[in-house]
Amino acid sequence: MRVRNLALACVAVVAMSVPARADVILTYHLSSFVPGTPGTTFPPASQIPSSDPLGPVINSSAGSPLVFSPGETKFIQIAIQANATPPTTVNGQNQLNWTTADNGNTLTTFGFGFNYPVSLVTQPFTAPSAPLLNQNNPNARAQSGPQPAGGGSTGYAFATSHPVTYTNYNMGGTAMGGLDTNAGLGVAPSGFLPDTIIAVLKVVAGNTPGTGTITMTDLNTAPTAAGFGLLDGTNLDDILFAPAHNNFPLFISVAVPEPSSMCLAGLALAGFGWRKLRRKTAVVA
Repeated sequence: MRVRNLALACVAVVAMSVPARADVILTYHLSSFVPGTPGTTFPPASQIPSSDPLGPVINSSAGSPLVFSPGETKFIQIAIQANATPPTTVNGQNQLNWTTADNGNTLTTFGFGFNYPVSLVTQPFTAPSAPLLNQNNPNARAQSGPQPAGGGSTGYAFATSHPVTYTNYNMGGTAMGGLDTNAGLGVAPSGFLPDTIIAVLKVVAGNTPGTGTITMTDLNTAPTAAGFGLLDGTNLDDILFAPAHNNFPLFISVAVPEPSSMCLAGLALAGFGWRKLRRKTAVVA
C-alpha cells in the first residue's frame, strides 16, 4: 500500500511538472452584423466591420443544422481556439511554441479554404483589383482585436488576403487568408486561447430546399507552407487540419415554411382583417 501511494504521488508530481497540453481548433459563430447598404461590392455596399464582436457559437449537427430561409443571408464568423485537449505536436509542429504577444512568437498568418454546397448557398466573391483592393469586404473580411486577458496590450490586426491562384471562387469555395500588420495574435498566459475571431464570411441561401455541409480545409498541405503560421515558422496547419477534426463540418439546411405554418399565418391575417372590418362596421353604425 505504501509503495502504491508513493507511486501515485510521483505520478501527480510529474503531471504538475509537464506543460499543459492543448489542441488548436477552429469554431463557427454567428455575427449580428446587418449591412446598412446590402450588396456584394464596396462601394456602395457596406463593408463587414474589421473588429466584428464575437457572436454566439454555432453548435450544429446532422440532426440540428444551422437553418436558412430561402434567400436569407447570414454572416458566419471563424474563430480560433487553443484548448486543453491533446494533441500538442503533430508532424513535428509544436503548438506550445505559440506564446503571448509580449513574448513575440505569435500567430502572424492564417489561411483556409471555405467550402460550401453551391446547390444550397453561395459565398459571394468579388476579385479585388486596383484601386479598390477592399471591394470584396462586404463578402469576407479578416479581423482585428485585443489580445486575450493578460496576453499583451498591443492587439492583433489581420489584413484580408485572397490567393490569386485559387480557382474555385464562386464555384463552391473561397480561399481566405490574413496577414497580421500589428503584434500578431498571442495566447493567454495559461497557454490557452479562448475563441478569438479571425474572419467573417457572408453566406447567402438559394431557393432550393435541402441539407448540406460547409467545411474548412488546408489550402496548401506542403510542410513548408504555413497557412496558420507562428513568427518562428511553426506551421499549425498540421494540428488544425488533422483528420480528427474532419474538416470542421458546419451542417446547414435551407428550409421552406411548413404548410401548416403558412396556413396558421394565413388564418392570423384573416382574423386580423375580420377584426378590422368589424371595427369599421361599428364606427359606421
